Amino acid sequence: MNSWIVRGLLAGLLLFVSEIVLWTDPAGRPPIEWPLLAVGYLALGALLLDFAARYRLRDVFSLLALAGIYGLLNSLALNPQTALADVPRTWATRVLGAHTLVGFGALLLFLLLTSARVNRLWLAAPLAGALWGIWVRGLPAFTDITAEPATLPVLLIAGGLTLAVVILLSRLAVGRVQRLRDLTLRPVEWLAVSGLLGVLILLNGSHIGMASLLVLLALAGYCWLLLWFQQRTEGATLLDASMPPKAPSSFVLAALAGLYLGAAAIAHSLPFAADPGPFSLLIGLYAAFGLVWLPTVSLVLGVRSYRRLSRQRRL
Repeated sequence: MNSWIVRGLLAGLLLFVSEIVLWTDPAGRPPIEWPLLAVGYLALGALLLDFAARYRLRDVFSLLALAGIYGLLNSLALNPQTALADVPRTWATRVLGAHTLVGFGALLLFLLLTSARVNRLWLAAPLAGALWGIWVRGLPAFTDITAEPATLPVLLIAGGLTLAVVILLSRLAVGRVQRLRDLTLRPVEWLAVSGLLGVLILLNGSHIGMASLLVLLALAGYCWLLLWFQQRTEGATLLDASMPPKAPSSFVLAALAGLYLGAAAIAHSLPFAADPGPFSLLIGLYAAFGLVWLPTVSLVLGVRSYRRLSRQRRL
């Protein structure tokens, strides 16, 4: 059970970035959907931590491949209504772009929180908050994700409540696991996690075309192969500093959350302009990231594998 609290922390971060930061119409979701969403994010968090521990991820390129698995599975199991609204364009902009990028951010934030290394967040929090405020303000005007603009109280309540849960889970996760293998799933847990994700994909089948199902599952399998080829039995990993999990003080976490929400409130309250300039930059960022990260990761990890196999004379 202790390991599930740590997995729950990552799940809370993933829910925050994909539902609240990307604002995939959280206010428009029926209340009955949220428990199912929470369980789905817990399954994804458990899966990602299992891969990170099992394959001993050690650098940013492996972490990007892991984030890619998240973006692809999230788009199929939890958010196909928005992520697959206009394929194939949204494969690049929303699946490989937005959801993968924020998933990468959630993984980095998990590593920083559980290692109590949050110094860099004092600058990142207000910047990310300001971008969030701009994004949510412009969504109904320039996209089809939501029809109505989110009011400032709704924005702050949604963000504040989710961040409060993340802070609580961060404190509860302290010292819960001691070794990497504590984060790997047992066979019965693997069956439960994969079965749940499969059921969620089936439940969302009306929003998923056959082309999207085949392409995104194939890409998720490809990302898994990248991780599998990079696995090692020893050596440093990204999770070493998080074993056992640590956490900054509650005051520090609350201050960072306050900076984030305050910057978002200021950006959201600025006079709205019909010119999509700032908003277009964010869309361009998601699209560029979606087009670039997978070829880059494939090239870097491929060259690394080739060199390793050459040294071992296994080619």
